[in-house]
Amino acid sequence: RPEDTEIAPDGSLYIAFTSGSPGSDGGPDKQVFVSPIGETAHESGWVMRLTETDDRPEALTFNWEIAVTGGEPSQGGAGLSNPDNLLIDRQGNLWIVTDMSTDKHNQAVPQRQDDQGQTLPSSKMVGIFGNNSLWYIPTQGEAAGIPVLFSTGPIECETTGPCFDDQETTLFLAVQHP
Repeated sequence: RPEDTEIAPDGSLYIAFTSGSPGSDGGPDKQVFVSPIGETAHESGWVMRLTETDDRPEALTFNWEIAVTGGEPSQGGAGLSNPDNLLIDRQGNLWIVTDMSTDKHNQAVPQRQDDQGQTLPSSKMVGIFGNNSLWYIPTQGEAAGIPVLFSTGPIECETTGPCFDDQETTLFLAVQHP
């Protein structure tokens, strides 16, 4: 479920995949989209980064990497779920808003394994991520790749449309509330 794309100052392309779970129109490529714990259906989603070969705009090939994996930090995730809209600041840092289904917000996860001792699929654990939110992820320096929760939206909202003013001193964020 690719949702948003943004081009960074270095020319790389970021793509938010809000969910990695199959829907009525198909599902993710199981050779590419594998969760940190090996699931091929990964509700928490990803953000991918594509760079053209040799950083040439005319290149006919590219390299890709999963820049951010949704999910719990204890299982290799970034601590967020369902990345939806992206923003890249002038320094190339990544800003991500989430879009978890509101009926899954703040839902208790009474157990993490089924009756056979298998880890529950990520789609059964979305409630642990709370409300939709805005995350900041530095892309360079000592903190590169370390996600920071910047803000949390009110109950049952979707955070969307992050953007800065021209000076990058004010951040605007749409809060879609029921």
